[in-house]
Amino acid sequence: MTLQEPLMTINEVSEFLKVTPATIRRWTDNGQLKCYRVGRKRERRFDRKDIITYLKKAK
Repeated sequence: MTLQEPLMTINEVSEFLKVTPATIRRWTDNGQLKCYRVGRKRERRFDRKDIITYLKKAK
């Protein structure tokens, strides 16, 4: 069994990438950035590996 890092919130990702939460929402809405929907409110959560993959593609 491997330990997995917790998923990141939209605010954590926006701080990490130095963009606004609205930009993160736009990127997920148009399919540029993968997110997972969790809970009753279907809040967006992000896997750190997906963020790193996004950064590599953006270069």
